[in-house]
Order: sequence, then C-alpha cells, then structure tokens
Amino acid sequence: MKPNLSLSINHAKECLDYHPETGVLLWKVRPQAHFSTEKRWKIWNTRYAGKAAGTPAHNGYLQIVLKPKFFLAHRLAWFLFHDRWPAFHIDHINGIKNDNRIINLREATHSENCMNTPKKKSNTSGSKGVFWHKAANKWGAGIGLDGKNINLGLFNTIEEAANSVRSAREQYHSSFANHG
Repeated sequence: MKPNLSLSINHAKECLDYHPETGVLLWKVRPQAHFSTEKRWKIWNTRYAGKAAGTPAHNGYLQIVLKPKFFLAHRLAWFLFHDRWPAFHIDHINGIKNDNRIINLREATHSENCMNTPKKKSNTSGSKGVFWHKAANKWGAGIGLDGKNINLGLFNTIEEAANSVRSAREQYHSSFANHG
C-alpha cells in the first residue's frame, strides 16, 4: 500500500488531535481557510469540533474524510504520531480493527499483515489452519507464507494437526503469529 502523500502533516494536525493512549482521533476547531464560506466554517466547527472523528467502513475499520478523500483512521493515527506515513501496511496487533492506540499499531508488509489474521468464519475444525481431508480420512494442516500455502501434512488427530500448525506459525510468523 502506497502512502497517500496528498495530505500534509500540517493540514492533518490542523484538523485532528490524536490521543495515542486511547486511539481516539478528535476533530479540532478548523481554520476558516479550510472552507469556502464563513457560514460553512461556523456550521462545521459548531457541529464537529471536539467530537470523535471517523465512521465505520464496511470492513470494520474507521475512515475519516479529509480534503475530500477517505483515509483510514489507523493510518492517520500513525501519520500524526510519527509525522510520516507508514511505509507499507499498519497491523492491529490485537486484531481489533478500531483499536487505534499507538501500542496496538505496527508497520507490516502485506505478508506480515496477513499472518496476523484470525481464524476464518468458514473454519469447521475449530483450529486455525486445520481442516478435514476427506479423501485421506485424516486431519490436514497448513499455513500461509509470503502469499503461498505451505502444506504441513496429514495427521491422525486434530490435536497433532493443531500442534503442527502452531509450531510452524511460531517459526515462520514469529511476532505476527495469530493462533486464533
């Protein structure tokens, strides 16, 4: 993901206050120069200044409109805290998409970001990376790594398959390993 360089740090800081301990972005009283008329400036500041910025997007992340583009709140939080756009993705360490506390955000490559995903809703084994292999009548195990599926083999018990996945995830995904 390329950084959106169309928004300057100065403009962002004129519009938003970021509270790194809570992850909340609040609208500031914005300068009149941001608006086409004095009336719009007064209406906007009366309605929004001091209130939490962001609305939930369809994917669960918060989005904020500035200059009139959509920005993801976690990327704006990173930008405001570090005075620079993230080089790649921003990963929510705990997996909660609207928890934008700075201790919960870290830069990640696309691959690393994918490693920290929860178990899919369609999972029927109850264990991430474990599936029933009907033809072999055994439990299969696998992980994803750099956009590829790594087959870890077939196992007689679900526990063996789950242990294999956990070990591989810890070895290959390290701090981005998500076992849930």
